Amino acid sequence: MADKPKKGKQKDLAPQKKPPAASTLQKGKKRHFYQTDHFQLYMLWIAMTCLLTLLIIPSLRVKISSLEVGDISSKNIKAPWDFSVEDQETTIERQNEAQRSVLPVYDYNNSLRSEIVGKIHLLFDFMRKFYYEKNPDILPADANVPYFGQDKNIKASLPDKDKDSAAEKDWEEEWRKFAQTNNINLEYPVYLKFEKRRFEPDIENGMVQALNEVMKKGIVPSYTFSFNEPEQGLIWRNVGTQTEMKVADVNQILDLESAKKMLESRISALLPEDDPLVPHILQILIGYLSPNLTFNLSETRTRMELARESVKPAFFQIKKGEMIIREGERAKLDQVEKLNALKEMRSGDQFLPTIFGLVLIVGLTLIILFLLLKRFRPKQVSSLSNLLLVALTIFITTLLIRIGVFIAQGLHSTIPMIPVQSYYFAFPFAAAGLIVAILLDVEIAIMVAAIVAILAAFLLNKDLGFFILAFLGGLGGVYSLSYRKNRASVVKSGFIVGLVNMGVVIPLDLIQGTLFTLSGVFNLLFAFIGGVAVMALVLALMPLLEALFQVTTDFRLLELLNLNQPLLRRLAIEAPGTYHHCIVVANLAEAACESINANSLIARVAAYYHDIGKIKMPRYYIENQMNYKNEHENLSPSMSSLILSAHVKDGVEFGKKYKLNRPIIDIIKQHHGTSLIKYFYNKAKEMKAKDGPEVKEEDYRYPGPKPQTKEAGIVMLADAVEATSRTLTDPRPSRIQGMIQNTINNIFRDGQLDECELTLKDLHQIASTFNLILTGIFHPRIVYPGANVSEEPKKEKSADLYSKPSKETKNGNPADEDPGEEDIRRLGI
Repeated sequence: MADKPKKGKQKDLAPQKKPPAASTLQKGKKRHFYQTDHFQLYMLWIAMTCLLTLLIIPSLRVKISSLEVGDISSKNIKAPWDFSVEDQETTIERQNEAQRSVLPVYDYNNSLRSEIVGKIHLLFDFMRKFYYEKNPDILPADANVPYFGQDKNIKASLPDKDKDSAAEKDWEEEWRKFAQTNNINLEYPVYLKFEKRRFEPDIENGMVQALNEVMKKGIVPSYTFSFNEPEQGLIWRNVGTQTEMKVADVNQILDLESAKKMLESRISALLPEDDPLVPHILQILIGYLSPNLTFNLSETRTRMELARESVKPAFFQIKKGEMIIREGERAKLDQVEKLNALKEMRSGDQFLPTIFGLVLIVGLTLIILFLLLKRFRPKQVSSLSNLLLVALTIFITTLLIRIGVFIAQGLHSTIPMIPVQSYYFAFPFAAAGLIVAILLDVEIAIMVAAIVAILAAFLLNKDLGFFILAFLGGLGGVYSLSYRKNRASVVKSGFIVGLVNMGVVIPLDLIQGTLFTLSGVFNLLFAFIGGVAVMALVLALMPLLEALFQVTTDFRLLELLNLNQPLLRRLAIEAPGTYHHCIVVANLAEAACESINANSLIARVAAYYHDIGKIKMPRYYIENQMNYKNEHENLSPSMSSLILSAHVKDGVEFGKKYKLNRPIIDIIKQHHGTSLIKYFYNKAKEMKAKDGPEVKEEDYRYPGPKPQTKEAGIVMLADAVEATSRTLTDPRPSRIQGMIQNTINNIFRDGQLDECELTLKDLHQIASTFNLILTGIFHPRIVYPGANVSEEPKKEKSADLYSKPSKETKNGNPADEDPGEEDIRRLGI
């Protein structure tokens, strides 16, 4: 026991021999690989994978007639399974719609505007430069010539009139050469007009501002669009920043003619209409103006192609059993397409991958189930019998579902008004979970319910609804068995599964819109029938599996509690004192188990049968001697010790003879552990001659093993406490409490609880429970008036010290310990 306090080094008085390794069981003999648990586990996995795959795979091959459009069908052809056929007309229509939804892409060149603005500034810089070349004397010698991007505010430095020196040269010819050299398309008279206005910066800035406003709106060559831009809009993609935006109203975009008109309005606002520079400014700006928004045909076509490819093909569903073409009917195009789709699905290239995929899914599902069991229920995995039980339960349930599919199809052919899917709701999906919950464990049952739900979904057309129905129905059934007490609880569980099934069908039908139809009524009816089917199947299979795998269920334990069992009747007749002792021990053990959440039922049953070995020689045990003499008076201590310890072996033999379950027999073996028969051990030491052989303590110990479970440990404690309580001459509550504490402490110190899972907290709770029950048993009673009660004189303790040798000292737990011995923490207070 993990939390036992260590007080000094404890000597193991009865060490347990470790089992020999498999390789040394028999010298010279080795176990073959096929005899190992791993090989058997692999074979079980392979067998289950193959069997379940064969059940899940639908008809392997279905012969489908080949027909062309206009051919006459020679027979009725129905869909053997659910499948889909591509609706090419709908697919093409969706692709065209997707293509039409793609907006044309127009590239916006933002750098073009900057280039044109730069040309305007450069034009004015050149004109100013030329003017300074004509009039070099007006510029101070130390002044920087303001052109080429420098400060252009030179209005103050220009003379009020032209200099006479300009007339000495032919400046018009010089301007022509200058303009040609600097790529300026401006006549000399126009230049003179700008010169006369002193190259006003306001004019220059106004031209730039007007051009910016026009080109920011975007200019296309014309309003002749390639697609449906006016209705749908277009994509404005900035070439420089690679950003996009959708333009819904293309009227805000300008063509060249609209851009020219907009420039005219902006220049008119800048200068008076009669200003002689207005037409020349417009001529300059229109000469620079060019489209900055161009249609990108390549990018638009690429996007349209991607949109077409992104459209998934449209399919229409063909349900299993749906009539494709009738006998004598002329084949139409859609019917031929359905038949061709069936052929493609069952071609050789598709058939083998289908089988391989199912094998992988089933095999992986079983592996995950095994790993979960190994992680959360390792004791169950260690038993191949338990794994075989789980596998067989899954297989039987899946086989019944598969058989039910064929029956449902036959019934649907007979009664077409009931949909074939309605029959599926009556299948006993939850049966596997209930059987495993009863025979093994609730947690394992939840895992099995999930596995069966997955397999059922594959069997029933890969329908998610049936997975939900099977899984939730299984969980409902397992939950209803959490507090099972008798076989009637299975009937209750069947009704609960039926109600859960109905609760699942209602939202499923609401989703499909069939709840308030005739099909919805049938679905609810058959869903409840499914719960009844689960109840019938569990009641039919459970006794068979219980007997086949020797599983101890609560139902079997309840049968063993019947006091009319042959073994218990023999105990009551042949060893009545032991029988009464077992009844009291059972009450103590059951209450103690309930106080720490252990299995109280198995503890009570084990307590009933723990001393059945005393039937063989009942008079050698004090509780059965009554007025007979003590049989141990003429026996040696060693012989008495052998007789007492033999009742454990005899009890195991009786248990096997009367076919008690393995957990009960295990507790019969363990209820004394390896405890010391202290009375006869001390007596043997007292009788030992000075020169005689040494008295060995291990010769006076029970064979064991020590208790391995909480229930076995509690039965040991209850057995010792009940036996010791019979030695109390004055059973006051304080003495009862002290006796319980000493008894449990002695067993604890002897190491008998080291191999079970009882904790110190459990021992405190057990001691409190024992104290409560024994105080009630030994309660005081008043002396009724007129009753003839004669109190017998109290016997000396020495006269009754081992008048009960089988109980008082078999665990070495006398009621009164040496007051000088180190005290253990008091329990149960």
